[in-house]
Amino acid sequence: MTKIILVSFMAVVAICCSKDKGTRIIMLNSEEGRKLTSAADSVYYEQEKKRFPSSTYDLLPIDSDALIASTRFEEIVVTSNAGCTWTSLSSPGTISKLTIDDRKQIWGLYSWRGIHEGDRSVLYSSNDLGRTWQAHEVDTKEIFPADFYSRPRSQLKIIDYEGKIYELKKGNQELEWHLVDSLNDGRVLNPWLGRKFVIDSKKRRWTFDEEGIFLIEKDTVKMY
Repeated sequence: MTKIILVSFMAVVAICCSKDKGTRIIMLNSEEGRKLTSAADSVYYEQEKKRFPSSTYDLLPIDSDALIASTRFEEIVVTSNAGCTWTSLSSPGTISKLTIDDRKQIWGLYSWRGIHEGDRSVLYSSNDLGRTWQAHEVDTKEIFPADFYSRPRSQLKIIDYEGKIYELKKGNQELEWHLVDSLNDGRVLNPWLGRKFVIDSKKRRWTFDEEGIFLIEKDTVKMY
């Protein structure tokens, strides 16, 4: 709501400014309009970062007391002591889903179904536990990943928005996929979609949301 009000206010101010006794009209899709929108987005972004500094999109246990998380503000953070301390590793871009494959390679996914803009999907891969990432732009007209489908530590599979399941061909740097299944027969679209809890190797339960990361024991404790 804050963002909508701010953008609307700036648009009205821009439209109503007078210049040379005439009305100065700035279209939002013009260069100046885009600058105004970008400025409003930046203000909103900083406000949200102050309100929710620990906002987390996904959390992935990787080994014993080690967990890695993708945050709302594009940071990858990791803990090696079950959440007692966290370290920021990198800022590859927005990653809303995380998984790890059978080769201990970590994968991140960002997918956006465009409303006023085009669809976009990016797969990120890391061979050093999140320190560096390689971004792979996905042609959404050919395949449009909605989420990871494979269990952690198994061969990577994704599911698209039509319920089709694709498996990544091993040893292929071009990210070629082949169709292995389709859930168009009434089965649940994705058993992992909307997951709220993760369980680490020591059977501890974790949850995460815009407020941060929490360890669920007798009492729920915020860890990040």
